[in-house]
Amino acid sequence: MNNREALKLLQFLESSGKIDLSDAKEKMEKQNIENFIKENHPYDIWFGSGRWKTWIFDESRPEKRRLIAKVSKDKLLEYLYRHYAGEENTLRTLYPKWLSYKRLQSASDLYPDRINVDWNRFYAPSKLVDVALVDLTPLMLEEWVLRIIKQYSLTKTAYNNMAIILRQALDYAVRLHLIETNPFREVRIDTKRLLVRPQKKEDKDQVFTDEEVHHFESIAWNDSQNPGKRVYTLAPLAALFLFYTGLRVGELTGLKISDIHADQIYIRRFVRREDHKVIEHPKTESGYRSVQLTENSLKVLEAVLEHPRSGDWVFSEYNTPLPSRIVEEYFAKTCSIIGTTHKSTHCARKTFTSCLIDSGININTVRKTVGHSDERTTLKNYVYDRATPAKKKLQFEAALSYHS
Repeated sequence: MNNREALKLLQFLESSGKIDLSDAKEKMEKQNIENFIKENHPYDIWFGSGRWKTWIFDESRPEKRRLIAKVSKDKLLEYLYRHYAGEENTLRTLYPKWLSYKRLQSASDLYPDRINVDWNRFYAPSKLVDVALVDLTPLMLEEWVLRIIKQYSLTKTAYNNMAIILRQALDYAVRLHLIETNPFREVRIDTKRLLVRPQKKEDKDQVFTDEEVHHFESIAWNDSQNPGKRVYTLAPLAALFLFYTGLRVGELTGLKISDIHADQIYIRRFVRREDHKVIEHPKTESGYRSVQLTENSLKVLEAVLEHPRSGDWVFSEYNTPLPSRIVEEYFAKTCSIIGTTHKSTHCARKTFTSCLIDSGININTVRKTVGHSDERTTLKNYVYDRATPAKKKLQFEAALSYHS
């Protein structure tokens, strides 16, 4: 039987009521969908709490997957088919693919993580990300951006960080031929009028005074010699070391004994706080750097290295790095004892930077020491006045005495 004869036979059977071709076609399409999903979907499908459920890959989530639930199995299979066949292209489905691409482009593991923070804050809860890419218009995006700016009182930096996702993800969609043009490229925002001007934070909340540092030193040395029930006995000295080196807390916990060379330490890695992963390159665009060790920092290292240990980590007696949260918790507790406002480990870094500038050390040397690629970052965000009100009064008196 040739194809023409087969077709006539089917038409005859349908007209005589023997078979229903539309029903057969529907069943065939359903079977094709199920076969397609079996080949492309790596997760189980199950029924629970009145809904059919499964996982799909999602780079933006810590567990790298997202739960999908539908009222019927057919609805779930239909969703999965559109998802894998690329028929349901939205910002939500595009984002994990674009973020994976962004990771390939980035030298730092932290930059895509920072992008993910903005995604979870601004985009993930929004209905905009479930609109089909082909239906996005410049006006729709502009109205959404304006609402976000007002809702979160965005500064210029916060806005630029947030907008990267729209701008670059939609450019990526164009390159994938999912849309013809990027509608966000036509959006016009009056940033000068709408964005909030950032106010520099109060000096007293960002840096430690000399008196506070001296008090911190006394407490840390005493705690290191009387650890009590403290599990991480080197935590007080690790916290103190930040004042003498200006390290980020992840760089501090990532230090190994092999990084110490005479009166220098070399910053070669950091420990990511979120998952304790050791990243074998520094958190800085300027690359590897060294930090000058002073008499105070060498004294700390001497005391630290006297402790028995089972690994190469400077501030851990164990074969794993000291957790960053331990140092941060120690800072919070010690600030409370001192009687100052709560200041984070990053405030010790700002204190270190401000001290170097106050001492007249060249800005380029300071920039390299703290690992900044641009001195404007150093001066704008890390230099604060550490003088007490009484000391400031004396400084004004001396400056305005007009003696020759």
